[in-house]
Amino acid sequence: MKKILVVNYEFPPIGGGGGRVSFEIAKRLKDDVNIDVLTSHYKQKNIYPEKIDGVRFFTVPSYRVSINQTGLWGVLSFLFFGAFLFRKLVKDNTYDLIHYYFSVPTGALSFLQPKDIPYIVSLNGGDVPGYAPREMPLLAQMTKFLNKKIVKNARFVTAVSSDLGNFAQKVLDFTDCKIIHNGVAKDLCISEEEFEKNKALKLKRKTLSIICVSRLAYFKRIDILIRAMANMDDIELKIVGEGSQRRELEKLVSDLRLGDKISFLGFIHNSEIGGHLMGADVFVLPSIADSFGIVFLEAMAKGLPVIGARAGGVVDIIKDGESGFLVKPLSVGELTIAISRLRDDRDLSLRLGKTGLAIVKNNFLWESKANEYLDLYKEAMAQ
Repeated sequence: MKKILVVNYEFPPIGGGGGRVSFEIAKRLKDDVNIDVLTSHYKQKNIYPEKIDGVRFFTVPSYRVSINQTGLWGVLSFLFFGAFLFRKLVKDNTYDLIHYYFSVPTGALSFLQPKDIPYIVSLNGGDVPGYAPREMPLLAQMTKFLNKKIVKNARFVTAVSSDLGNFAQKVLDFTDCKIIHNGVAKDLCISEEEFEKNKALKLKRKTLSIICVSRLAYFKRIDILIRAMANMDDIELKIVGEGSQRRELEKLVSDLRLGDKISFLGFIHNSEIGGHLMGADVFVLPSIADSFGIVFLEAMAKGLPVIGARAGGVVDIIKDGESGFLVKPLSVGELTIAISRLRDDRDLSLRLGKTGLAIVKNNFLWESKANEYLDLYKEAMAQ
C-alpha cells in the first residue's frame, strides 16, 4: 500500500475550513493508502488535533492567537518546529507522495524534502496573495516569490473553487490548476421524509426565519444583511458565530433599531449548528471573498434555500434561481429583493431548498471528493 504524508499547519478543532478538508479526506482514504499527518497543536491552550483511527499523527507546538486564528507567531512557530520533525519523518519513512494543504505556510516545508518525492499543493484562499487582502496572513504577501516556486515544483496544484483557481494561476504564474470542491458528510443531509415534515411546519409560519452562520469578519459583509433587514417586515435573523466585528455589528443593529428582529447567538459548536439550520427557512451570507463556503453546503444539506453574493467560490455552489439566489456584491437593494421573494412565496422557497438538497447529495459529498483526491494521488505517483 502506498504511503502518503499529509502536512497542514491546522487540523480540527484547530483552524478553519482548510483543516476540515484535510481531516475529511484523510478519514475516507485511510483504507486506500497509509497516511501520516504532520500538523500542530495549540500550545497555549494545550489543544491537540482530533485523531483518526488508522492514521498516524505527529504534532508540533504552534503559538496561535486563538483556536480559529493563527497569527504570525503561530505560522512561524509551526515552521520552526515543523522543519525538524518534517526532516526526521522523510528520513525515517519511505513516502510515495506528500500532500501540502496551503502553499504558505505549509508548502514551505517542500524545500526540505527529497526531490524524488512528488508532492501536491492544495490552495485554500488565504495562502494566495491578494485573494482576500484584509484576511491575508502577512507571511503570504511577504513570500510571493517562494509561493511561486512551491507551486511550480508541485506535481499537481488544486484549488477549492474555479474563482480561486483562476486567480491563483494569474498571481502565481502557473497553469492547469485542478479544481476539487469541498464537501459535506452524507449523514448531515436530511432525508426526503425529514424534508416533508419540516415543510409542513415552515408553511405555518408567518415570519420568515433567516439564519447566518459565519465568522464575524469584515469580508463576510454581514453588515449588508443587517441593512437589508431594515427594509423588510415579517422577518427575523439569527447570526451564529464570533469574530472581530461583533461589537461593530451589534452597534449597527442598535443604531438601526433592529434589536427586535436580529439576535446574535455567538459561538455554537458544530454538532449543534445543524439543529439551528433545521429551524430556519433561509440561509444568507453576503460574503465577498470566500474561496468556497462549506457553510452554504451545510445549509443546503438541511433543505434550506441559500442566498450569497456573486463573488468568490460561492458561485460554484449556488445555482441562481434553482437552489437559491446570487446577488450583486455589496448590494443592499438586490439582497432585499431576493429575501423578500422567499418571504412572499413560501412554495418557491421550499422548491429551491429541495433542489439544493439534491445538488448536495449528487455533487458535494465528501465520499466523492475523497475519490477525486485518490485519483489525483494515483496519477501523481504514476508519473
